[in-house]
Amino acid sequence: MTVHMPKKEYYALKTEKKYEITNELIFEVARYKLYYMLNNAHNRPKRREEYKNVKYKLGEFRDGMTNLLKYRPELYEKYLSLIKTYLEHELNGDFAPTIHRLQQHYEWDAIDILTSKEHKELDNSKETIVSIENIFIKSTSKSKKRKNLKLALPLKKQFPSVVKAAEYLQNEYNLTNNMIQKMIDTGEKINTKNSRIEIYKTENQIKVLQMKINRMDQSDEKLLEKFPQILKIVEQLKEISRWEGSNFFSLFLKSIPTRTIYKID
Repeated sequence: MTVHMPKKEYYALKTEKKYEITNELIFEVARYKLYYMLNNAHNRPKRREEYKNVKYKLGEFRDGMTNLLKYRPELYEKYLSLIKTYLEHELNGDFAPTIHRLQQHYEWDAIDILTSKEHKELDNSKETIVSIENIFIKSTSKSKKRKNLKLALPLKKQFPSVVKAAEYLQNEYNLTNNMIQKMIDTGEKINTKNSRIEIYKTENQIKVLQMKINRMDQSDEKLLEKFPQILKIVEQLKEISRWEGSNFFSLFLKSIPTRTIYKID
């Protein structure tokens, strides 16, 4: 018995859109889609940092239909119904089935299967925060090539959904929806001419912060590998603080330009 219908046959259904919807076809398409849904769920924690604490516990991809019927017979029937609707809509992506986690891990008793459209609507309905750092440009040298860019403290705006946040960013900052969707909950910033923008769901605020801390730790390790003398400088600063007093050390720290970026045009 083959694992699933050949990819060539599946893509022929999508392109030619000439088929009779039978129980056999519904089952074959269901088997094909579930195989790759499980495959994606298995690989997601490896490829996306925000999923690194999610465990895959749904078994072998090839046994997907058997396990779904065994552990979730009611979901099995729902899934076949979704596949029938998917075929009725000529395999339109909005009606494609997707696995939705109800808890932290991918487990048979903690998942649902939704259409792609339902999954997006559910995800997009979550409260979202947009953090904006405005950049103030000021020349610091007679040379026109060197500029001093100072970042203001982030301005945070709260929106009732991802959709509303995206609409704001599209209208105010001319960002594309594709760019916004790629950056949500990554902890990465979108750079515009005069701003740096971050977007994340409120429920993921702590998770995003941890991702940023992890990246900083990795960056610090690479920096120390490249410039081991930094540790010696830190020890010297500690000595200054210890012998000259905390006031002197505070003045010393204030003399260091912080949160300043130099840019060569």
